[in-house]
Amino acid sequence: MRASVASLILLSCLFGVAAEAAVNDAGVKVPWSYVGNTGPQHWGMLSPAFEICDTGKMQSPVNLGRKKTRVPYDLKINYHNAPLDIGENIPTELTIGSNQTITNAGHAIQINFHDKKAKETITYAGNEYELVQFHFHSPSETLWHQQSFPLEIHFVHQGKDGKAAILAVLIKGGNANPTLEQILNHLPKEQRKEIPVPGVGVDPSALLPADQRYYAFMGSLTSPPCSEGFQWIVMPSPITASPAQILRVRQETHGTNARPVQPLNNRVFSYAVQ
Repeated sequence: MRASVASLILLSCLFGVAAEAAVNDAGVKVPWSYVGNTGPQHWGMLSPAFEICDTGKMQSPVNLGRKKTRVPYDLKINYHNAPLDIGENIPTELTIGSNQTITNAGHAIQINFHDKKAKETITYAGNEYELVQFHFHSPSETLWHQQSFPLEIHFVHQGKDGKAAILAVLIKGGNANPTLEQILNHLPKEQRKEIPVPGVGVDPSALLPADQRYYAFMGSLTSPPCSEGFQWIVMPSPITASPAQILRVRQETHGTNARPVQPLNNRVFSYAVQ
């Protein structure tokens, strides 16, 4: 009897460790895309881990344009120059709630941030979020009054206790963007590999619009596994990039990497003048 009890306790402990160590990495292991039989309309059927892509009620991206309640919180952005770590189609680890999720945006140019001494952060509604990475979508995933833009940047942040936030910035055609040019000048030749660029920095604040009015709402990742629970902050006033820069980003993404807009499902959208 004692041996049986001991065995049960051991198995229970082992099971607990295994459960705690479980990671949702289907987003990088299950083939998915933006077109055809593995495109957005089929994501929810590709894996049980992607089911929320079909069944979720707070999915992103969305179409914005109607002002709702005024935001009762201030948004504070603490971005500055940081080492340039760049890659294409590389994974990102996030803790969402109590679950660890590994995902990528699918053929996206991505800049990662690892410097723990000089953190890039935003603070919203009393929660501080640390910048993990930013990446580009072509065309924009967010629509503004049903209007699409050539590019969109998603600044992905991780907070404490499983909180996460995405700050989105739209890009239209116009003057060349020096920060984007610096990124494009250092694109790696290899995919799925992060490349540190010695002596070169990138300042995320240079990719934010001067007009920082924003919408705030709850949403999800815009790529599998479409996990919900993200604080979204979207600045609809676009920055500019030259036609040549826009074309280069589109070439690097090998076509579209934008999920279609999702139902609003009576979500509350707040609007703020920054």
